[in-house]
Amino acid sequence: MDASSASVNHSPEAGQGYALDLYDDLSEIDGLTLEEELAALSDDASSDGTDPAMTSDNRQKKSTETKLPTTPSSFARLTEGFLDDWTDNLKALASLPSTEANKVNLISHANALSSWVRHNILPRVSALEADRGQVKAAKQELEADYEALLSQAEEVLGRYEVLYEAYSKEYDVSRDKTEKLREVCLLVEQIGEFVQMSSESPGE
Repeated sequence: MDASSASVNHSPEAGQGYALDLYDDLSEIDGLTLEEELAALSDDASSDGTDPAMTSDNRQKKSTETKLPTTPSSFARLTEGFLDDWTDNLKALASLPSTEANKVNLISHANALSSWVRHNILPRVSALEADRGQVKAAKQELEADYEALLSQAEEVLGRYEVLYEAYSKEYDVSRDKTEKLREVCLLVEQIGEFVQMSSESPGE
């Protein structure tokens, strides 16, 4: 509803329609589930809850004011549309004569935004803070696990280095023993050949 149409009809019933329309918008936003928001990410701009008959001034305002994420949730898009409508309706109410009925409607209009922030925005902020706390706790747990694994890896590496050094020393000792044993075997073989040659000489 724009300011011109609001100025024509000054009846309390017409003014009360502002609050009713706003509460209908609020119930539409409040009723969104997380699954519906995720499913709505691929929706086109025609389903973002904005008024198709938006004026060029509003379009320019939407393009120059607060920027939403590249892929905003349907909640964010409906929120932007609701705030635009709420602002337009506030201007329309402000243009009405200053009567008691219109003052009541203006207060109801303000209360609609207050109620929406209290019952919709604040719970979502609290949920985000709780999620952030859980993510932080999970991150700390992962970091602790990483540090524990790193410590275990360093311990295993240290043990491997000790075992490798011990094996290398044992291998060197075994190699020296093998070499000496081979030399002894050659010496025994030479002694055997010499004894055999000596035992065969007298008979000749």
